[in-house]
Amino acid sequence: MAYAKVTAGIDLESFADDAVLVVNSQSVKIYLPQAEVFDIIIDNDKSYVVNRETGFLASVDPDMETQVRQGAQKSLLQNAIDAGIIPAAEQNAKIVLTDFLKKFGFTDIEFLDTDPNIETESLD
Repeated sequence: MAYAKVTAGIDLESFADDAVLVVNSQSVKIYLPQAEVFDIIIDNDKSYVVNRETGFLASVDPDMETQVRQGAQKSLLQNAIDAGIIPAAEQNAKIVLTDFLKKFGFTDIEFLDTDPNIETESLD
């Protein structure tokens, strides 16, 4: 049984300089990069082995703990994604940035779903 802390957010280093368009003194448009999982930290104090089966003459596999931890990390990552950690991280980033930008007088803050700097083909 593995317990962990999974951290997700927006990497501000990947935030492009031209992803912010100041329309006027009150209006700004922002394209945020997609949120991502940063860390999966297993809590060793809360995690434990539920069941271990060994044979009478079987030797202990020295790589077993590493393999179990790697498997646990993959499962924890998938569980966090299935539980909606990415959309939650994106929403939290928008809330934090909105509060930050309001302190500079912006009242109309729009988050764009697509990067305005990516050229799209015309369907004409």
